[in-house]
Amino acid sequence: DWTLGAFYFDGYSRDQGNVDIVAGNFQFDIKDPASVSNASAFVHGVYRATDKMSLTAAVSYTDEKKDYTFYRLRQPAGVPFFLLPDGSRTTTIPRDVAYDKFDWKIGVDYRWTPDVMNSVQVATGFRSGGFNPRPLDAATVTVFYPENLVSYEVGAKMELFDRRLRFNAAAFYSDYSDIQLSASGADLNGNPRPIRTNAATAELTGFEIETQF
Repeated sequence: DWTLGAFYFDGYSRDQGNVDIVAGNFQFDIKDPASVSNASAFVHGVYRATDKMSLTAAVSYTDEKKDYTFYRLRQPAGVPFFLLPDGSRTTTIPRDVAYDKFDWKIGVDYRWTPDVMNSVQVATGFRSGGFNPRPLDAATVTVFYPENLVSYEVGAKMELFDRRLRFNAAAFYSDYSDIQLSASGADLNGNPRPIRTNAATAELTGFEIETQF
């Protein structure tokens, strides 16, 4: 059994507003545009090796790009006021992040009887990258990249007592890398700032049981 698919997304948004700090007589406009494009394709196949055993294999490819422009304009003079890392002043600072990812899945299902089945699978995935949200100044327009996951799962599905009792169980282990976290890091000028970055790894283990009588 084969399943083929493709996906395309193109989006645009703008963070816009006016900040007026009365106490400091400080007013500026925010007009930050952002765009994202995502194109992906996948193929998923199930091969019935025997009457009892099925083999599953799948692969996907994703190509993604995001663009963001930091725009701050001092009011009422209408002049830029944030410094770039080289000391110059500007109104807009464009940034972009682009990456492509291959993900995959393999699995085996074995049906011992018409009402009892075991399964094992391994799969990968990712969470998109982006930019430090709501940057304080031009130097905090930092990039973070995708976080990645490898997931392992073993399970059982059973219908017992003339299908009066359904019992499903699964145990899983997930290995995360490059997790996106808010952390104390360095901005583009090397100064310590709170930024969004790929800061951590993690492991997650657990199980679940579902019954229906």
